[in-house]
Amino acid sequence: MLASCPRCPGFVPQGADVCPHCGEAASRAPEPSRAARVGASLAKLGGAAAMAVTLMACYGAPGGPWDSECWDDVDCFDGEVCNAGICVLAEDCDNGFDDDGDGLTDLADEDCPEPSTEICGDELDNDGDLAVDCQDSDCSAVCVEDCTNGIDDDADDLIDCQDSASCAACPLTETECGNLFDDDQDGLTDCDDLDCEAVCSPGSCGDGTLGSDEQCDDGALLGGDGCSADCAVELDLFCPLVPVLALGDTSGDSSAGNNAFTGTCEGVGRESVYAFTAAAAGTLFVQASATHDVSLAVLPACDPTQTELTCVNATLAGGQELTSVPLVADQTVYVVADSASSGVGGPFLLTTSFVEQ
Repeated sequence: MLASCPRCPGFVPQGADVCPHCGEAASRAPEPSRAARVGASLAKLGGAAAMAVTLMACYGAPGGPWDSECWDDVDCFDGEVCNAGICVLAEDCDNGFDDDGDGLTDLADEDCPEPSTEICGDELDNDGDLAVDCQDSDCSAVCVEDCTNGIDDDADDLIDCQDSASCAACPLTETECGNLFDDDQDGLTDCDDLDCEAVCSPGSCGDGTLGSDEQCDDGALLGGDGCSADCAVELDLFCPLVPVLALGDTSGDSSAGNNAFTGTCEGVGRESVYAFTAAAAGTLFVQASATHDVSLAVLPACDPTQTELTCVNATLAGGQELTSVPLVADQTVYVVADSASSGVGGPFLLTTSFVEQ
């Protein structure tokens, strides 16, 4: 019985049940008679050259292994390609490995088609336009400017608030004049910025602007109204009007406050003052929350010359400050929500609780 390859013309080597290249089962025909074999042999002599080419295409060049030599990819198994006449593994274009052993990996291999757009975040110039990741306009939808981190996130040469297209909500002026940060991103920080001129310059008493050397400035040079003619807080008039600090949440705003109670924990800005009287012996807990840099102090009397019972400014750029102080029954203390930046104030929230002994 003679066996032939069902995929391409020719015979399977003697003893083989499958085509050695394509793997398909060989088909067998009945053994021809002697006369038939002679006639067939004569007919084959005229087409010997063509048959040789056909057999080489199906099985590889004579003398070579049938499962490695090839003319093109169709001569190789699935998952292989014909490379320089040899069947090798095809390049997997995203596994980080040189599968076909040609020294080129993934997209660097010509076997892998180049993507038409940039793959953002892999630190490669995928589309060959010499722009990598966020420097490529293909990544504009992914790479967005973070307006507070000092980094050019979208690679447009504009950082944070300088990037007005991405950071439209950024402040137009220097919002805090002592936080060591260029709030409006104009290249000028704190008192170097003209936006802070009113805060940073000494000014003069009675001009209505609280200068760095003034406790108060009500725009007049008259005393007897809580602010003296030399811009000092008149405590005998101020302290009786201090609001009572209730338990729970209390909202306040020190933007128009005085600058009299300057604490030892950087409370150099505008402040709001509250009075609290303990109904019994226990511990007073006060938490201040604000977007500006706030400090929190507790004084034993309504007198800025008194040493604080406690003063805290642990968070340097807004957030929360928490402090506590033990009290005896009927003891009155003064809680000062102060700003840590000169001349600056702002809205805040005090959360107060009292735990009796």
